[in-house]
Amino acid sequence: MKDVNLTNLPGGGDINHFEEWFVLMTSGANEGEFRRVRSYAVATTTIVVESAFASAVDTNVTYELHRYNPTDKHNAINRAIEELMG
Repeated sequence: MKDVNLTNLPGGGDINHFEEWFVLMTSGANEGEFRRVRSYAVATTTIVVESAFASAVDTNVTYELHRYNPTDKHNAINRAIEELMG
């Protein structure tokens, strides 16, 4: 995945900044899928994930970057909401 806007993020200009993060696809054929980042090339603003998505990643898709596993993160948020509402 290539995204020229990554260098505008805090730390986005640092080599290996996004390694071990997670990419969660929020649109397109892979919506809802996530993969762990294997490497990030600053010079080309390209993220390489550890395993391929089910379909090719289109150039106009949206995604989120997470430091933690998105499923674990969303489950923790949902549990907190249940605790507050219960």
